[in-house]
Amino acid sequence: MKNVVVQDAAKYLEAYATLVALEHTDENEINAVKKKEEAIRLDKWLKKNFSSLKQSFIEKNIRKKNILVNKLKKISSYKLIYEDEITILNFDQEKYKHFPPIKKSHIIPNKLQELFNSSIVYENNNFIILNKWT
Repeated sequence: MKNVVVQDAAKYLEAYATLVALEHTDENEINAVKKKEEAIRLDKWLKKNFSSLKQSFIEKNIRKKNILVNKLKKISSYKLIYEDEITILNFDQEKYKHFPPIKKSHIIPNKLQELFNSSIVYENNNFIILNKWT
C-alpha cells in the first residue's frame, strides 16, 4: 500500500478507505493514458473511450470518487499526463460501452456527378462558382 500524507484524521481515513477499496475490488477497470492522449481533459478522455456515457454521469462519478487518476480524486477538467492510470471503481461493461464512430460512405450517382461538373463556371483553391441548376 502506498503512503499517503494528509493533515487531519478524517482525510486520512477517507484516503485509506479509497486505497483499501482499490486493492480489494476485482470490478475495477484500470486504463493507462497513451502518449497521443496526453493533455486531454479527464472528462473528454472518458467520453472518447466510453462513448455511451453522458456528461452528468461522468461528473457524478468523478465527484463520488468512482473515477480516480493515479488513485487520487481529480476534477473533470484535470489534464491527463502520459501514463496516468485512470481507475474506474465498480466498472460495469454494460454502463461503460463504447460505440466506435461509423464512417458512412455515400455513393453519388454518375448522372449527378456529371450534372455537377457541367455546372462549374470557375474554380480555384479558394472558391468555386456554379451555375444554379434545378
